[in-house]
Amino acid sequence: MPNDKLGLAYHRLQNLLAIANTKSLTAESLQEINAKIHELNTSTKINGAFLSLVQLKESEIIEIIEKDSKAVPAGHYTKRWTAIGMTAIGIPIGLVIGLLIDNIALLAIGIPIGFGIGVFIGKLMDSKAEEEGRQYSL
Repeated sequence: MPNDKLGLAYHRLQNLLAIANTKSLTAESLQEINAKIHELNTSTKINGAFLSLVQLKESEIIEIIEKDSKAVPAGHYTKRWTAIGMTAIGIPIGLVIGLLIDNIALLAIGIPIGFGIGVFIGKLMDSKAEEEGRQYSL
């Protein structure tokens, strides 16, 4: 493959499919995964657009596996909760601080607070998934 990022993304997708084969997934989930791969195989996109498509299909397949067998890749919850913490927790905290001090410029102060909270929650969920044996490595 001419593009290193595309090659790495394609390799990650192959690893994910190998992991999916080891899980006991329902026929419906397998059908969904096959449909995602068919979309990828019939795509006419090239270079960057194809890279984005491969990454999107990888994310969709991870969600299918998570929904069916509750198995997630290592660090999955940390990534998810970091974003949730900054947006859903941090911005409202910053807004409250900014309104209390009567300086809305302090809105951004909540983002690092939410980041910390999100990382903490994500790490807890990742460690719980690891203890339960629901994590796999990509």
